[in-house]
Amino acid sequence: MSANNSIEIKNLTVTYISTKEDKFKNVICYFKVTDTKAKKRLTPIVSQMCPDCHLPLWETDNIEYMLKVKQKYAPKGLITGAVLKVMLTFKYYCMSVGEGDINQGYYVIMKQMPQDNYEDD
Repeated sequence: MSANNSIEIKNLTVTYISTKEDKFKNVICYFKVTDTKAKKRLTPIVSQMCPDCHLPLWETDNIEYMLKVKQKYAPKGLITGAVLKVMLTFKYYCMSVGEGDINQGYYVIMKQMPQDNYEDD
């Protein structure tokens, strides 16, 4: 884990799937990563996966990546099936949650890229 660091991923294509409320009353937006270069572009955050950390990204049985973003950190006015080009900023957190236990991982802030800034690297 890279404490106090952010991981930024630019120009990633995602498709909005749905929004649901979790057990903590957070409104969560779910996206499928549909970028043809997803594996390469997601390497910086995927490399942070470990049993003791939480990531808002996971790989499905179909070898596809899904992403969950709190609604307050997602673009506004989402329509089911909308394809977006986004910049993701993964922010590290670490907090004590009891007697010697810690909760650590990353949360993500998603920003929609303006169409004229699309780059294909």
